[in-house]
Amino acid sequence: MKTPTLILALSLAAQCPAQVAMPVQDKANSGQLKRMAMHQWDDWQPTPETGFLGLPKDPRGWFFWRVLHRDYYRGEDSRPYRADGPFVRNYASLIAQERDDRAIRDSLQAVTLASAATYTSMSGGAGDITYTLYFQKQFDELFTEVPRRMAELQRTQPIAAAKMKENTYYRKYLEFADISRDRVGIIHGSFVDRGARMLAYLELAKELRRQNDVIISMIAAMRRLTALPPNFPKGSKGTTGIHRSDGEIVRHILSTHKF
Repeated sequence: MKTPTLILALSLAAQCPAQVAMPVQDKANSGQLKRMAMHQWDDWQPTPETGFLGLPKDPRGWFFWRVLHRDYYRGEDSRPYRADGPFVRNYASLIAQERDDRAIRDSLQAVTLASAATYTSMSGGAGDITYTLYFQKQFDELFTEVPRRMAELQRTQPIAAAKMKENTYYRKYLEFADISRDRVGIIHGSFVDRGARMLAYLELAKELRRQNDVIISMIAAMRRLTALPPNFPKGSKGTTGIHRSDGEIVRHILSTHKF
């Protein structure tokens, strides 16, 4: 039983290396691929050229082209890789298409960058560069100017500070300051044109500065009024322009202050 099996195995082993090492050659296909790639016509390159006295240089080549394949030789060159063949035309079209695609891509990139720049300039919050670089400091000074003066008045003249807090115009100013602070936040966070945003900042800062000047003048007048002695005569020298009531003080400031 073992002997036939061993003989069969040895015979298969002897045949396998020969089959594996056997090269596959297809000269016809190889020559056709070479012709398509314009590498060479084949191992045999027939030439129809003639030499001295019109005698063919290669009789076999002359007979191949001038007799057997005369129509093909005299006809149009149908090789795909010829100078004006389909490959050259297709390749030229591909280059032109790539150039157009590159131009379109550059145009899209330019439009994207312009849109991004426009969006950034119109964005509020972290994108509001003008507020971060300039207006934030300006509004911080405007919103803290009157509270700083009031804190100083409270420390030096508590009575004048108490009267100032009860003043109707001062209370209206506090409401105006709160509304202005909210307006600054709305402008800062809105999605608007950068120029319109800057104009809104400037107009609001101008109005806030004007109101601050009025209140600061009222604080100075209240400070001088409170510093007078209780029995200071009205007609004495130096009492000109000193008004006793809050209404008189406000009317005097509004009539004499240059806005």
